[in-house]
Amino acid sequence: MKILFVMYNMEIGGTRRSLLNLLEKMVKAGVQCDLLLFSPYGDFMNQIPHGVRVLHGDILMQSIYATKQTLKKYAPSYLVLMKAVQKILKKVFGEKRFYDHVMRGYAKRHFKNNDYDAVIAFQEGDCVKFATYVPSPCRLGWIHNDYGNLQGEQRGTPAIFSKLDSILFVAEGTRRTFVEAYPQFADKMRVIPNILPQDRIRESASDDDAEKIFTDLNRIHIVSVGRVARQKAFERIPEVLDGLGTLSQRIEWSVIGDGPDLPRLREELETKGLQDCVHFIGARNNPFPLVRQADLYVLTSLYESQPMVVMEALTLGVPVLSTDFASVRELLGNKPFGVICENSVAGLTDSLRRLLESPKEIQSMQQSAKEYEYDNDAIIFAIVGLIRR
Repeated sequence: MKILFVMYNMEIGGTRRSLLNLLEKMVKAGVQCDLLLFSPYGDFMNQIPHGVRVLHGDILMQSIYATKQTLKKYAPSYLVLMKAVQKILKKVFGEKRFYDHVMRGYAKRHFKNNDYDAVIAFQEGDCVKFATYVPSPCRLGWIHNDYGNLQGEQRGTPAIFSKLDSILFVAEGTRRTFVEAYPQFADKMRVIPNILPQDRIRESASDDDAEKIFTDLNRIHIVSVGRVARQKAFERIPEVLDGLGTLSQRIEWSVIGDGPDLPRLREELETKGLQDCVHFIGARNNPFPLVRQADLYVLTSLYESQPMVVMEALTLGVPVLSTDFASVRELLGNKPFGVICENSVAGLTDSLRRLLESPKEIQSMQQSAKEYEYDNDAIIFAIVGLIRR
């Protein structure tokens, strides 16, 4: 069996980590995997499993589908210039028309034959559109975000979805938001969760020489991981700590990640005099040795599709406090290793206050998290089954 996976780039993110996990399992199962990266740059490039053949887009695609910061860090200097050029081209021809021309032209030049048993677009938006241009008897599109929160071209169109054989979702809650928009495609929809390589996560976390991200042993150690941008809602942290009053002095909170909202978040903490409660660690290719140092993982997000960070934290024996959204209920609902709170500053504040005042509850959650296990084999069987159907 030969499969083409389609992805934008290898910048740090939960969806990319999920892709790497799936590719590793697929290769071990004897599946021949090609990975087309529109832009072959990002911190995760060196983590692509051995045995995966990597293809990459042309110069225009490379400049379009990576951030300027990534191109400056990894790519030849002419690609940064090309990014400026393509902005002009978008204005002249229109963004949608320009992108479509670039993708359609690339697919026509490089995928003339029916070489793949399946093409899997691993993220919504242009990945899905591109997959419809590649000759194959089976085309799958994976929606990794809550569809109700997607904007613009990321939402796709009925014309595009009609060309897919199956539309995949990582959680039932994610599927429900999609079926509300497109009930006509209900028969094509399948829920297939992400792969979670628990053994590798635990092995990656076992670095005794890893930097220590907490300094005060008398405080409750909290960790959060993610891009410091709107969806993750890290801007709630200063308000939560402010609402806790003197209880905030019992917390040492480490945020692992970078992003556009980081300077504003730092400024807000300093304004409130809370800068000593929060450490900013920056993005890490391997955050697991840092996550395992925490007493509690806190997810502040407005929404997630299938929050990998929750499953990774539980794999490391770290219990979770999360804001409420559909997919997290599937992971933490009525489970002893997690708490779900109202998706608001008040909800986070109230739940965190209760846990701080009852440290034995955190300890009980930690014991339960140590028993967390996940089944990956069923996921591979489900994907292969769709392709062979």
